Amino acid sequence: MPRTRFVPGRASAFALVGLAALLVWAGRAEAQTTTTTTADPAAEEAPATDTDATSGDGATRALRLRLENVTPQKIFFRGSHAATFEYEIAGRRARDLVIEVVPKGGGEAVQRWQAKGVEPGRRQTQSWGGKTRSKDAARSGGYLFRVREKGGALARRATSDGRHKAEGDRSFGYFDHIFPIRGKHTYGDGVGAPREGHTHQGQDVFADCGTPLNAARAGKVQFRGYQGGGAGHYVVIDGKKTGRDYVYMHLQEKARAAEGDRVRTGERIGEVGESGNASGCHLHFELWSPPGWYEGGDFLRSVTRQLKRWDGWS
Repeated sequence: MPRTRFVPGRASAFALVGLAALLVWAGRAEAQTTTTTTADPAAEEAPATDTDATSGDGATRALRLRLENVTPQKIFFRGSHAATFEYEIAGRRARDLVIEVVPKGGGEAVQRWQAKGVEPGRRQTQSWGGKTRSKDAARSGGYLFRVREKGGALARRATSDGRHKAEGDRSFGYFDHIFPIRGKHTYGDGVGAPREGHTHQGQDVFADCGTPLNAARAGKVQFRGYQGGGAGHYVVIDGKKTGRDYVYMHLQEKARAAEGDRVRTGERIGEVGESGNASGCHLHFELWSPPGWYEGGDFLRSVTRQLKRWDGWS
């Protein structure tokens, strides 16, 4: 039987090939078991894409909105209504979303919510009453709702071809006061106008008798009374989170809210009248600094400016 001859050079080549294969295998195994960690895992979260909804060239589509609308268009601090945002997404699959309220002119989100598993084609709602993420009241001004995919970009408000925008209006106004007279009105005498025996301490606003009169600011009714020779039917409300007192005089009848009652901004408290010492139907309105009306506070000479400011946005 012939014997196989041992060739030293050939054996060395076989050994080198085997060693190289072993090193390649070890490198692959190490690559498969090594992971990278970061201090903030969310920092590496990739924007979500709609993998089952693609355009003709195979590119993934961004999140799009079919509908976005807010009602009502104005809300007020501690008012009767919140801003309710109604929206609907397009696409073919559910998504995790982030809903934000931001100042209309730009800036940081004042409030934010998460909505998980939002289905396309189904209308969703989110309400906001004016509180910020820090639980404070937001500043007066214009705001809007916006939608983004969690970990992704803002939703597009138009179709992919840019021809059609989402239905509705996502913007609204939030304000800390409302003008108290809810009808046609004119301004009369202000602070310091000549009066016999006393100083005129407020602003007169004329309107037809019976015109609805609402609370300019939410708060607690501190006094309700009648003064035949002066204020007539009047009511004093301690303004919520202001420390100031809001005084309404010459009401047509006794105020609707009793002492100790809490009222909302914009809540009906009575009607314009001419009770007491009044010439013509009008509201005599006063603002008092802390601690309040005839409790150590002072009437504010800025009352006319404040009223006109509220009038401008109400």
